[in-house]
Amino acid sequence: MQFNPAKITNTKQAQGIFPIKNIKKYKSNNPPIYRSSWEKDIMVSLDMNPAVTEWSVEPFSIPYQCPIENKMKNYFPDFYVRYIDNKGIEKAQIIEVKPLKQCYMQYAKSKKDKMVVAINQSKWAYAMDFCKRNGLEFKLITEKELYGK
Repeated sequence: MQFNPAKITNTKQAQGIFPIKNIKKYKSNNPPIYRSSWEKDIMVSLDMNPAVTEWSVEPFSIPYQCPIENKMKNYFPDFYVRYIDNKGIEKAQIIEVKPLKQCYMQYAKSKKDKMVVAINQSKWAYAMDFCKRNGLEFKLITEKELYGK
């Protein structure tokens, strides 16, 4: 499926195109668009970390069953990353960046947040199956992992 980034709009969140420094590591024809300061912080880390050999933004789509609309939709993971781990083994993973309240029901306060959690958990179940079938890891990053909050 062709990359179709959501339009960058004026919201409270930081949004823009990330200025890549290590262009050889960025393996995509898609622009490195970030839709939050958290995504931008991840991009800085991916771009500057010497263990990262390749990365891209919203690299592909994964079909999933939306539990609210009960129909198939496409999920675009935030990042694809290829890196060398501390044992010298090359690994690849997809990364999703979300606030805790959009990940787990115990943090979701509103009805809307609970619907978002249900949708996200469905996306991630399909993503984990996709990763398992394709030799990838799935990593969810929240403010807890990112900033220790």
